[in-house]
Amino acid sequence: MEQIIYEQPLNELVRVSLRLEHILQQLNTLNQQPDSPQNTRLIMRFMTDAVNILDRPDYKTKLSKEFERYITVLNPLHNDAKVDQKALHSTLTQLKQYKNYLIDTQGKIAQKLRTNEFLTSIRQSLSIPGGDGCIDTPSYCYWLHQTNEHQKTQINRWLEELTNIRQAISLLLDIIRKSSGPQENLAMKGFYHESLDAQLPCQLIRIALPKEIPLYPEISAGRHRFTIRFITPDIHGRPKQTNQNIRFALTKCIL
Repeated sequence: MEQIIYEQPLNELVRVSLRLEHILQQLNTLNQQPDSPQNTRLIMRFMTDAVNILDRPDYKTKLSKEFERYITVLNPLHNDAKVDQKALHSTLTQLKQYKNYLIDTQGKIAQKLRTNEFLTSIRQSLSIPGGDGCIDTPSYCYWLHQTNEHQKTQINRWLEELTNIRQAISLLLDIIRKSSGPQENLAMKGFYHESLDAQLPCQLIRIALPKEIPLYPEISAGRHRFTIRFITPDIHGRPKQTNQNIRFALTKCIL
């Protein structure tokens, strides 16, 4: 049975990382598709979105500290016979590798993309509705009329600057998502409420629903509690909470 998984971050680091993951996944998918002017424009837009997110002054520091925390949490598991020691060793090695990458990186992540004048002009133009046309960015217009091979070569060079952070984000979110397993719950008349233990750092809430169920969850979450309302879609009017009892899979990712 195919499911749709909805995710709700419970802190800013995870929220930003999920957005960055989404952007980098789109970039990877688009870069594997046949070349076209429309595809190239989308790649450039997503690339500038990634750089804009990485422009946050605190992101690199928070990410490196979180990797250090995971290393501290996972290290004692070396003495746990129930744990796959090979997988644990691999995870810890990667955590140390990307923590060191973040610490050793001068300036912000993807600094070469941030200081590239051509990309900077595109970033500025894309902040204006319709700003990626020849009126505002003739240099971009010229570049878009070069050969596909020329554009592809340059795009791949730029994307290489995002390889390490893409892998680091993938590791971070994979650890979080696998930190807990799903449990079946029941939302009475489409509503579910649960308190959280503030002493246990819940990073992420995940809700899985069968694709054929015509509902989606609206999640409101804080440090101490979260609520879920299951909503009936309506593209013509105001969506409403269902009155049905809904069974769903809930994962509270605590690490």
